[in-house]
Amino acid sequence: MRVLLLREVTRAADTATELRAHGLTPLLLPLETVEMLSPRLDSDGFGILAVTSAHALPWLQRHYPPDGRALFAVGPATAAAAKRFGYDDVTAADGDAASLAGLLTKWAAGRRILYAAGLPRRPDLETALARAGLSFTTADVYRVVSRQPSPEEVEAALGDWPADCVMLLSAGQAEAYGQLHARFGDVVGAGPLFCLSERIAAAVLPSLRHNCIVSPIPAMDSLIDAMLRYRCTLP
Repeated sequence: MRVLLLREVTRAADTATELRAHGLTPLLLPLETVEMLSPRLDSDGFGILAVTSAHALPWLQRHYPPDGRALFAVGPATAAAAKRFGYDDVTAADGDAASLAGLLTKWAAGRRILYAAGLPRRPDLETALARAGLSFTTADVYRVVSRQPSPEEVEAALGDWPADCVMLLSAGQAEAYGQLHARFGDVVGAGPLFCLSERIAAAVLPSLRHNCIVSPIPAMDSLIDAMLRYRCTLP
C-alpha cells in the first residue's frame, strides 16, 4: 500500500523507515520545512527539560546537553529520538499535551521546567502548566513553515498513479494537504486520510473530512495499526 507522507524531510526519513518495516510503501512529498531559531535565555537554572517534538532536540543538545537532567517527551517517538541524542533519563507521555502536563505536574517537584518549543503551536501545554502552578520557561527553538510542491515534485513522488492513502501528522500538514488537493485533485490520492489525532482531522478541509480515519491513540504505532487494518480490506 502506497502511503503519501507529507512531513518535513528529516523526520520523514525515520517515518518512512518505520512504514517500510510494516510492508507499507512511503511516498515522500514534504509540505513542511523547519527553520531553527536562536532564542536567548536569561538563566540556566532548569531542573527539567520538556519537548513536544524531536525538532527541538538539536537546539536542546547544543545548549542543554545530556547531564543527568530528566527530560519529558510528548510521546514514545519523541522520547526515542531524545535517547538517540544522548539523553538517558527520558519519560514519554501518551502523545498529547494533557498527558505531558500530567507527568510534569507529578514529577517536577518544584524544579524549573525548560520547554523547548516550536512555532506555530497551540498553548495547551503552557496553559496546563500555568494552571498547575509550575515554574517554566518556553523557548521557541524552531519554526515549521508550510510549502507547496511543484508539479514536477508531485510527479516524481507519485509516479503514474495516486497514493492509496495519506498520512497526516500535524494540523499544518492537514491544512497544506487541503491546498495540495485543491491544486491536483485525486491525482495525489482519493483514499483515506489517516490522522494522528482528532485535532488534526478537524484541520482537514470540510469537503475532505469524510475521508478521515483518526488514530484511537495519538501515537505512531496506533496510526500504523489503523493503516494495516485498512490494507487488509483492500482487494
